[in-house]
Amino acid sequence: MWKEGMLAGAIGLVGLLILLARDPLEGFLLGLSVDLRFLLALTAGAVVGALLGGLIERTLIRPFYGRPITQIVLTLGLMFVGTELVKAVWGREGHPPMTVPSLFAESCRSESLAAWLTEHCSSIDVLGRAFPTYRLFIIFVGGVILVGVGLLLRYSRLGMIIRAGVQDSEMVEALGINVRRVFTFVFALGSALAALGGVVAAPFVGVYPEMGGIFQLQAFIAVVIGGMGSYGGTAVGALLLGLARAFGDVLVTSGIPIPWAEQALRASPAVARASTVLIMAIVLLVRPAGIFGRKE
Repeated sequence: MWKEGMLAGAIGLVGLLILLARDPLEGFLLGLSVDLRFLLALTAGAVVGALLGGLIERTLIRPFYGRPITQIVLTLGLMFVGTELVKAVWGREGHPPMTVPSLFAESCRSESLAAWLTEHCSSIDVLGRAFPTYRLFIIFVGGVILVGVGLLLRYSRLGMIIRAGVQDSEMVEALGINVRRVFTFVFALGSALAALGGVVAAPFVGVYPEMGGIFQLQAFIAVVIGGMGSYGGTAVGALLLGLARAFGDVLVTSGIPIPWAEQALRASPAVARASTVLIMAIVLLVRPAGIFGRKE
């Protein structure tokens, strides 16, 4: 128990130092190059996210294993507390999208991936249309994480232990495996990946205190659509979610032309936001367990 206390104290001390040295720290970071700031944010985000995730699992989540509703309420409460702490330190106003790294910053349009590697253009030709290269980078990072975690869960010994521990933790412990330590690693890994996602998304959507809650809602909808407990189903659910939101944005901005109408069919921004929830409702009506979920 003393180890958890020392870890909590160390993280708390770091947070206090950041609060006290906020202005000098911001001045130092703004003096760095864009690329160095981005790499530093990726590294610091992953490390701090992993430490916080492991600490939260060991001190708050672990006592409530076997009580899923309590865990959900607890983590939601932690999200609200974290949001208010961010507002207290950095203010309630969000920050506009960060400057993208120099690899994606040149105001030009590359005709191919090979040309982009030398030109570092902000857009690339995709099927005759310009597509932002940083968005391709986001897709690439998401794909690498998706495949990497999938391979870890399916083919590694650690993944086998994780899957078995979720099904029957007592049986796994009877084999001499410390399931609690494995769960701590899983929670830390998930928190680190969430932090990485926030850093990668910052040059695209900006940074604001409530962004965690918005992304959490979208992730929950993707899991429900794909099916609880189905990793591949979650990936499919996320893809459907993104397509639905993109289609909703097209309805809002450009509209869909109708041959017999003078004006294109448009929708309000509320419809675009509600499209993801509507898809979830339709899927649950047809398949209550999700697209790839199994009835228990």
